[in-house]
Amino acid sequence: MSPDLGARIYVMSSYLYYRRASPILEDAQFDKLAKGIVKRWELLDEFRQWQLGNPDDVLATGAFVKVTVAAEQAALAWHKAAKNCLPHGRSIPQDDWRWSPKRLVHWVRADT
Repeated sequence: MSPDLGARIYVMSSYLYYRRASPILEDAQFDKLAKGIVKRWELLDEFRQWQLGNPDDVLATGAFVKVTVAAEQAALAWHKAAKNCLPHGRSIPQDDWRWSPKRLVHWVRADT
C-alpha cells in the first residue's frame, strides 16, 4: 500500500472512530496502519504530514487528525459500503456527487 493511501485510510478510520464512534478497522489493524505510516513518514507530502500531525501523534492516537470535507464524505461512503449504513444518522446529500467519466477521480462535487 502506498504511504498516501495508508494516510488516507488512517484519516478516515480516525474520523469514524473518534468523531462518529463507529469504527471500521479493528484496533490491531489500526495500530499496524499507524506503524506503517510512521515507518514511511518521509514519503508523505507536506499536506498529509500536516493533516496527521507528527509521527508520535500517529502512533499515540488518531483523535487529532485534520479531516477535510472530502475525507469525511469518503469515510461516510466507506462506512456505508462496509456496514450498509451511515453512522449516527449522517447522510451524504444526494445531489453532492455526480459521475464524471472524463476525470481520473470519477466522482466529483456536483457544483464543479
